[in-house]
Amino acid sequence: MSRMRLGLVLTGGTIGSTSPGDSDVVRLMRGPNAAGMPGWLSGPLAAFGAHQLSIERPVELHSEEARPSDWEAMAASCRKLAERGVDAICILHGSDTMAYAAAALSFALADLRLPIVLTGSNLPPDDEESDAKNNVRAALVALRTLPDGVYLVFAGTPDGDALVHLGTRVRKERASGRAFVSPNGGPVAVVERGRMRRLVPWPLPQPLGPTSEQRLGAMADGPAGPVSAVLDGLDTPGANGTTPVNGWSAARAGAAIGVTEHPRVARFDPRVLELRVHPGLPVAALEAAVDAGGLLGVVAELYPCATGPTGDDDASLSRLAEHVTAMGGVVVGTVAAAPEIAGSYYPSLPSLTASGIGFLPGVLTSTATVKLMWALAVTGGDQARTRALMRRTVAGEVALVGRPAPRRRVQHQVRTGS
Repeated sequence: MSRMRLGLVLTGGTIGSTSPGDSDVVRLMRGPNAAGMPGWLSGPLAAFGAHQLSIERPVELHSEEARPSDWEAMAASCRKLAERGVDAICILHGSDTMAYAAAALSFALADLRLPIVLTGSNLPPDDEESDAKNNVRAALVALRTLPDGVYLVFAGTPDGDALVHLGTRVRKERASGRAFVSPNGGPVAVVERGRMRRLVPWPLPQPLGPTSEQRLGAMADGPAGPVSAVLDGLDTPGANGTTPVNGWSAARAGAAIGVTEHPRVARFDPRVLELRVHPGLPVAALEAAVDAGGLLGVVAELYPCATGPTGDDDASLSRLAEHVTAMGGVVVGTVAAAPEIAGSYYPSLPSLTASGIGFLPGVLTSTATVKLMWALAVTGGDQARTRALMRRTVAGEVALVGRPAPRRRVQHQVRTGS
């Protein structure tokens, strides 16, 4: 596949920083030193063989300072580059929130027919142990053959192989080495010895609008060949034929979203809270925030067995969900990683979903947060349409949940404790 026109998006981060010898503080390169293309990039870019290079600098920040409005600016830059006719786009980004940005761009740019790769580094490029060059080199190798979609490529070491992650299935786990993981299904490819090798099939983007039906279920082939179907949110049975538990209507989401084409201007509504369930959840304080008009959505990461506190006391997640839902908001439940075996569930899950929580077991918490921000902006905050869009797979965000549980002599559909 010949790709000779490259778009480069520079956003700052560690990969856009310097490490002064007299300080432990990593500093962004700003002003005249940041103009144009950083000199250290010339080697990796030469290896890509681009005949035309277009550069955009939508933001300049450490990624911990990123806001949803910055994702909007990055998406706008990518569309500008696409309009200039680039064949592929590489985004250099800080690593701490790179997975959030990858998810955001996956949804906002699902209609673009080109590959986009985000990468960064654990150490600044001028550090003698920096992984920056290797990460960029691997990202550019991947861009030669990747199909449409948004990906995150990261090696984390000055040399060695790099993993290719789907943009909606990746999160950062640590601050060094291979910092990123894809807990639901693993990475989709690996870059080794200057070539990309596919590991598994993965779904291509399914943009909103009438043309999306042409791509529904389309897969990027892996070594085992194409897969015939993609899990479509909560509307598709589980891997072993079981019906996922959820608190929303199982009607098909497409018509209910009310969108005739994929939005070309990226918007994210930041009025979403991501929380991790814990004993003693301060529900009263959260309800006060909802009453004050500050929250339209909540993404709650449940305990690993998809459980959470119920009842009507001050630490009840179901009480919070009922309150948010009554105020017109949307509540989503996730788990840190999809279960490897699809089987029975605990009593609290039906109680939680009955309170209005839409359970998305195959979606990462960070991805669900970003998608809810995007969905609220797309639908104007309409509760029913937002729920429908959260059910609708857009960028491969829904991983298959589990494999059939092994047969046992006695099986219980509902367990009594956790």
